[in-house]
Amino acid sequence: MNATEVARGTNAAAESAAVVVARTGSEVRALYNVAYGRQTGSPSLPSLRPGEALVGIFIGQRGTGGYGVGLNSASMQGNVLNLKVELTAPKPGGITT
Repeated sequence: MNATEVARGTNAAAESAAVVVARTGSEVRALYNVAYGRQTGSPSLPSLRPGEALVGIFIGQRGTGGYGVGLNSASMQGNVLNLKVELTAPKPGGITT
């Protein structure tokens, strides 16, 4: 199984934490609407091949900048996709937006 982090951002329209799986063109468009909903413009939509999926991982809105989530690894166990992600947060007392 191959897993690639396609994008990372700081301005998604997800209000709460969520994992969104997209397997069809309409699901990919909906995922991109959440991922890039607060930005001007977005990258072109990827085309999925049979058996592929796009997964969006969102941490939701925070009161300040400096938070993020990124993919560390992915593996399959039967029909279960296991994702290991890294959450980042501002350091205590650090400067934030």
